[in-house]
Amino acid sequence: MVNRMAPIPAHSTVADHISPAPADLRVQRSMDHIWEISALTPRAAQWIKANFADHLPEKDVETIKTDLLGANALTGKARLAGFLTEYVGPNATSYF
Repeated sequence: MVNRMAPIPAHSTVADHISPAPADLRVQRSMDHIWEISALTPRAAQWIKANFADHLPEKDVETIKTDLLGANALTGKARLAGFLTEYVGPNATSYF
């Protein structure tokens, strides 16, 4: 049984001690003002192709490049559709 009241060691967060399920999508900044959203699962790849085909550079690519506003809009829709998103930030990786 996991002790949920156990103290968390200094210099760590609760998120450091939670093993997330495999993410469906990955969001990361690739250049200044450019963000990449990549499908990590077949289900997410199908969802991207079905909903954002006009934003894909090629038919068989499951990565969208967009600005921050577009990345936020896409990940918000993905969350409503039940997808888990992995955000790769400059200092840590987070899951939503």
